[in-house]
Amino acid sequence: MFLTPPMEIILKYFFVLGFVVLINIPSQAQRVMTERELIQYTQQKNQEVAEIWQAKQYQRAVAILETLYTTPWFSKLEGEWVGTLYNLACGYSLLGEKEKAIDYLGQAVKAGYSDVEHMRKDTDLDNIRQDERFLEIMAKLKARWSFWENAVFKTPYQENISEDEKVAGLSRFWSEVKYNFVYFDRVPGLNWDSLYIAYLPKVRETKSTAEYLLLLERMAAELKDGHTRVEAPNDLLNELYARPAIETRLVEEKVIITEVIDQNLLKSGLRSGLEIIAVDGVPVIRYAQQQVQPYVSASTPQGLAYLVYSLYFLCGSTSQPIKLTIQNTRGRNLEVELLRKWRSFIPNPSVLYHRLKGDVAYLSLRTFGDKNLTQTFDSLFYDIKAASALVIDIRQNAGGNSQLGYEILSYLIDTAFTTATVETQDYSAWRRFQGLGPRWSATHWTQQPNQSKHFQGPVALLIGPATGSAAEDFAVAFHSVKRGILVGEPTSGSTGQPIWFSLPGGISGQVCTNRTKYPDGKEFVGLGIQPDILVHPTVKDVRSGRDTVLETALNTLEKELRKNSRK
Repeated sequence: MFLTPPMEIILKYFFVLGFVVLINIPSQAQRVMTERELIQYTQQKNQEVAEIWQAKQYQRAVAILETLYTTPWFSKLEGEWVGTLYNLACGYSLLGEKEKAIDYLGQAVKAGYSDVEHMRKDTDLDNIRQDERFLEIMAKLKARWSFWENAVFKTPYQENISEDEKVAGLSRFWSEVKYNFVYFDRVPGLNWDSLYIAYLPKVRETKSTAEYLLLLERMAAELKDGHTRVEAPNDLLNELYARPAIETRLVEEKVIITEVIDQNLLKSGLRSGLEIIAVDGVPVIRYAQQQVQPYVSASTPQGLAYLVYSLYFLCGSTSQPIKLTIQNTRGRNLEVELLRKWRSFIPNPSVLYHRLKGDVAYLSLRTFGDKNLTQTFDSLFYDIKAASALVIDIRQNAGGNSQLGYEILSYLIDTAFTTATVETQDYSAWRRFQGLGPRWSATHWTQQPNQSKHFQGPVALLIGPATGSAAEDFAVAFHSVKRGILVGEPTSGSTGQPIWFSLPGGISGQVCTNRTKYPDGKEFVGLGIQPDILVHPTVKDVRSGRDTVLETALNTLEKELRKNSRK
């Protein structure tokens, strides 16, 4: 199976900045190629190979891959290099050249390829699968993988796992954070080792796996990073994360119901715009600060407010109803008891599309986690192209696969663009012995424009505090190429490539391993992407059903269209 560059979440290509390459590009004179040109060159070649591979023209594909293999300095782009070695192994296997296939597969594993499950299932390698050398490579790969993701930590959920498992899980989370977390400078007052010592007796005292999980969540929240946290096993989701079928938001320091999803709740007097003033008899802000906020990992105040008051606010057990004190617009209180029976946070559908006044196309991208997103956008493209302008709404988009966003943006630009700057630290025991800290390296990733489809009209991008992760990567690229205006509120300020790992009791952990910035190095993680036009929705807006962010975007686009018509 042809491996495209590993962009499932975000960039993973790290190399030393500043090198130049003397390379003989086919049909071009030998010349010096800069680092960015090398990236563009290899990306174009990979795209070409992917198309040829799909057409099963493996001989041509292998010839291009061999050209990449012999390119000077190409091995510095680690992700591309490993992928090329693996693809050469697959190509030669399909061509029946077993010796070359085995050789390149061995090189790929030596260079760092580690996806043992992918290799086990990849039918492109079937011609060499019974070869003893293939079996030896698989054995080495399994041993390497199990060293980092050993089954000893992957114990199943039980109502109360053993004390040893709890201590082991705490220790692994502490260790993964200590060696992989890239934002310790954002929490200068935190002594991570002291926190670990302080939590040891606490985890021993927990009486259930659920209680233990919540303790780990509190510890993770101390790092103040939205991409570094622990996650519950499926067995605990109904115990900890069920909620009533309503949406809420903190608006002007008031907790407002923004949507009633279960229409049966309307009979209870609930409706959009009502204010929640107490939960289970506790004043609403105090309840949120005491019962929710300590367990939430977030990178910015606005991201924290969204997670606390919108995503996790009323979460709890399906067996425990929750009592809300609601105040209507006349100041009268209403007591309601709601069942927690709704748990889905997945937007459905992932794309909303229609036309607005002035023949403006409105496209809501509610997630970048839908693998069919680019295909869906492509099916809408000609209708979008016929519109006078385009509004893209990512206010409710919490992320997914960054590459999907870049592919959609490729329809809106006519030249290649750099998506982001990504920095990572490489820990070295030898450097530590020498009294040196981790070595930092950086990379940039370039996206090519869609060669046949291009929307040229004005564009507005709507953003807000729920906009996070891959959606922020999209907004950064959009903003940096000056493709249009950003309207709304600052984003959540949290993105990056986490490393995932298993913890006892079916729990999992993740730690952010890179620092993503604007292409020019400007920071936004921990700050949020700032809109060009700041618009804060008000309680009055919610109650009247007005979308002032969208209205502002439309008014701005209308002015731009009038201005363009006079040229």
